[in-house]
Amino acid sequence: MDQISAIEHFLHDLKHHPAVEYTFKPQVLIGYTDAYSALVSNIIETALEDDSFRFSAMNLNTSSTDSLKNAIIENDLYMLLYDTSTQSDLSTKGPGFIQELRTVMNENPKKSLLLKNYGRFF
Repeated sequence: MDQISAIEHFLHDLKHHPAVEYTFKPQVLIGYTDAYSALVSNIIETALEDDSFRFSAMNLNTSSTDSLKNAIIENDLYMLLYDTSTQSDLSTKGPGFIQELRTVMNENPKKSLLLKNYGRFF
C-alpha cells in the first residue's frame, strides 16, 4: 500500500477515535520530530481533501513546552509521532519532550494518540 492510501485509511479510522467520533471537524494537533515532517505534511495535505479534520502541527524538538501544553489542552485530539531510538536524550522515561509533557498528557488521556517508532509502517 502506498503512503497516500495508508494515510487515507488512517484518516478514516481516526474519525472513530473516541475523542473525536461525535465532533464536527475536530481540531487535531500533530506533534512530531524531524524524521516525520514529510509524513505530517502528507497527512495534512490529504486531510484537506477530505475536509473532516482541522490539523495543526508542532515540532516536538523546537516548539516550546508551554506552547505544546496549551495546544494539547486546546485541541480535541493530539497525536505524537516520534522515534525513541533517534533522540539524543535516551531514557527509560522517554524523550525529554515526553517527560516535560507528561503532566498535561496524564490530565488529557482520552484525547491522545501516540505513534512512536512508527515511521516505516506508515
